[in-house]
Amino acid sequence: MSCFSIRIYVMVLPFMAISLIIVGCVPFQVGKKQQSVAFYPLDSIRELTRLTADLSLDSKPVISPNGQILAFVSKKHGDSDIFISDTMAKNPQQITLSRNSDNNPAWTPDKKSMLFVSGRFGFGAIFKKNLNQERITYQVVARGANDFAPDVSPDGKAIVFGSLTSGIESLWTASIEGANLTQIGEGIFPKWSPDGEKILFISSKGGNSDVWLVNPDGSNLNQITVNIAEDIDPSWSPEGDKIVFSSNRTGNFDIWVLDLKVDRLTQLTHHPGDDKNPNWSPDGKYIYFDSHRNGNMDIWRLMPVLE
Repeated sequence: MSCFSIRIYVMVLPFMAISLIIVGCVPFQVGKKQQSVAFYPLDSIRELTRLTADLSLDSKPVISPNGQILAFVSKKHGDSDIFISDTMAKNPQQITLSRNSDNNPAWTPDKKSMLFVSGRFGFGAIFKKNLNQERITYQVVARGANDFAPDVSPDGKAIVFGSLTSGIESLWTASIEGANLTQIGEGIFPKWSPDGEKILFISSKGGNSDVWLVNPDGSNLNQITVNIAEDIDPSWSPEGDKIVFSSNRTGNFDIWVLDLKVDRLTQLTHHPGDDKNPNWSPDGKYIYFDSHRNGNMDIWRLMPVLE
């Protein structure tokens, strides 16, 4: 059987429109490897649910390690703050309160605390919030640089984060207390792999944003997407065998999945509204993301169908 199965539907309206539905695979060059690109415009999602629907801007959803709590960023009260709720975004509870933006929530493995970034001191600094203490936070990393997008190692002992100073992107690691700061490369928006052996991140080395991998000590740098479009917001599947990210390679930002075992890309969403910041639930059943598809930034959830 050939790689493609093509169905053509012709509709006669005031004009003639030809709709192509392509189900199959297309070679996609990445470095020296051939990735196949799978397009499933009708079958890649089993369930799609809008979780927030008020007029505030809601974004950057992240599920707790036990799969029971949703954290996200919202402007419900004017400024960006961190909220938590159940996994359907019901009964949201505000956990940060600042006149400056609080952003980029990241859970600790024990699910008792959360790291986030705040501009409350005039620059991006990383804070830690203990969820059992109502308004107490402490500053983890504060260097006068614009640090953001922290992530915690699976053992809870270290963090990785991006920094942007004078337009230069850099990746840093530190202990969970903020000690032993070490620059490990160039890039932003890092995510620790589930086994702690790799760090996923975004770099613009080639002139546009692509997805890269590196070891926690900065060795074994590896570019895993190559495209003239922007590939952003990567995160891991719970098993560490797939990566979900957002890309505008089809004209606007949609959600894509890269299967690392077979080098196959699958486009999950197909909508003119931008879909960004995807994150898997710990059980691998759902992918949470934010979207403009209804004219407002809201939190959505989909159930992917992947081979």
